[in-house]
Amino acid sequence: MQLRLAACLLLSWIGLTTPALASPSPASHDTPVEKTLPKQRIADAVHDYNRWIDKIRKRNDVVGLATAVVVGRHVYYERTMGYADARTGTHVTPTTAFRLASLSKAFATAMTGLLVQNGRLSWEARLKNILPFFKLKDIQNTRNATVRDIAGQRLGLPRNSYDLRLEADVPYQELVRQLYRIDPICDVGSCYSYQNIAFSLLGDVIHAKTGSFFGREVGQYIFRP
Repeated sequence: MQLRLAACLLLSWIGLTTPALASPSPASHDTPVEKTLPKQRIADAVHDYNRWIDKIRKRNDVVGLATAVVVGRHVYYERTMGYADARTGTHVTPTTAFRLASLSKAFATAMTGLLVQNGRLSWEARLKNILPFFKLKDIQNTRNATVRDIAGQRLGLPRNSYDLRLEADVPYQELVRQLYRIDPICDVGSCYSYQNIAFSLLGDVIHAKTGSFFGREVGQYIFRP
């Protein structure tokens, strides 16, 4: 069976806690999440998850994997398997660095949500008012596009617009300013179509609203806490 690309699953499940496979980290007090969750429900969920990982391992479906279950502030389960480099026989460990790829979209959306929660941004804010360079082929679509439309993949562009050009090392800054050249498949907000270039506009929105780059904001407000 052809092996799939190496994957890193970082799971933060609100329904999980200590299985027999791991012990929770000591803490002076439980977080609200840990106090309210039924412990048996948590244990059952982790048990089922571990069985699912076993199936992946037996099918030889993944080159390498690192996964963790976090409840509140505690790591209750972690597991690794496979290779970080199959050619050299280097195994995956808890400190193996994986390519983040599209998992970055979760952080971008979460960071945008924090700005909305803090009153610094609105989901309905018009992109044109935040990013003067933003332009689609249709003038009305350009005017109507909102932050919510980026996060919901609803800009009306064909799926994966300009991805091949990005892989060919055309700079993102150039590609995002050429979205107006693309013929739409629907009006903004009326259909779903997965994007990478257009979705990255959230990073530009975050920079415009904070004066700081996306990576720094995520580090300060998500990873550091």
